[in-house]
Amino acid sequence: MSPQLSVVIPTFQRPETAWRAIRSVIGQDRSDVEVIVVDDASAPPFNLAPDLTGDARIRVLHQDRNAGPAAARNRGMQEARGTWLSFLDDDDFLLPNTLTLRLRTAEQHHAKSKPALPIYACGFVELGPDGEAGRIRIPRPSTGLEDFASGCWFSPGSCILIRREAFLKQVGLQDEGLRRLEDYDWFLKAALQGAELFTDPTVGVAWQRVFKPAASENYRNAVRTLERRWGARLPAPARARMMAYLALENAAQARGHPLRLAHQMARSWLYRPRAALHLSPGWDIRPTSPELAASLAKITSTRSSG
Repeated sequence: MSPQLSVVIPTFQRPETAWRAIRSVIGQDRSDVEVIVVDDASAPPFNLAPDLTGDARIRVLHQDRNAGPAAARNRGMQEARGTWLSFLDDDDFLLPNTLTLRLRTAEQHHAKSKPALPIYACGFVELGPDGEAGRIRIPRPSTGLEDFASGCWFSPGSCILIRREAFLKQVGLQDEGLRRLEDYDWFLKAALQGAELFTDPTVGVAWQRVFKPAASENYRNAVRTLERRWGARLPAPARARMMAYLALENAAQARGHPLRLAHQMARSWLYRPRAALHLSPGWDIRPTSPELAASLAKITSTRSSG
C-alpha cells in the first residue's frame, strides 16, 4: 500500500540534526508516512542512527556528488510514492502530534473546495542559533501571483503540504542549476500555473533560523537567472515585486558592508515603495508559550551518539 505522505529530507554534513528531523516524522501520530533522506554527498556518507536502522518507513539515498538542495529534493520527489508531499530541512523538525491534524485539514479542504494546485502552509516557531524558542509565525494566505513574486514567506524549507502528482505534472522539478533561490523560482513557476496558498494555523514545525551567507558566485548566478527567466514573463506589478525582493536578498548578503547594504535597500524601495520591510503578505505573530518553549528546549538539547 502506498503511503499517504512522503517527507523528503535533504541533508549534508549534519547527521545529528538530520536524525532529529527523521525522528520527528516517524514519531508522529500516524504510520502511513514515508521518509526519504537524500544525502548530498556528505563525507563520510550519511548513515542512520542505530535506533532508526531497520525502520521500513525510512529510505536513505546517496548522491554521487554534491549537487545542491534542488537536486536532492528532485531525487526525493521522483522516488516518493505518497499522495501528499512535504519537505523538511535537516536542521528543522516537526512538532509532536501535529501531522495528523495538518493532513486532515488539507484533505478536508481539498475534498470540499477542489483547488487545482493547492499549497498548504502551517505555522512555525523560530529557533535561535542555540535552539532557544523565539516567536511563532502563522503565514498569511496568498491572494495571487504578486504575493508569490514577493518571496517565500510561507515555506522556510519545511512548512508545506502539496499534492505530489498534480504538482509534478503541472510545475515539474526544481531547477538544479540554481544553488540559491531555487524554492522561490519553483513557487513562482507554480503561481503562474494557478497555485494557491492556504494556511493552517497549526504550529507544526520548529524552524532553525540561522543566517547562512551564500557563495557569492552562486548567488549572483541565481539572481541573473531569475531576472532573465521571469523579467519579460511577469506582469509589471509582479516583476516590480520580484526585483524588490531580489534586492532585499542582495541586502541580506551585504551584511558587514554598510554602503552595499544601503544601496540594495534603496533599490528595493524604489522598485516597490512600502511601509514594511517585507513585501509578502507576512505573518500573524504570537509569542511562544512557556510550555512549548520548555518542550522545544528538551528536544534541541537531545543528542545521539549514533
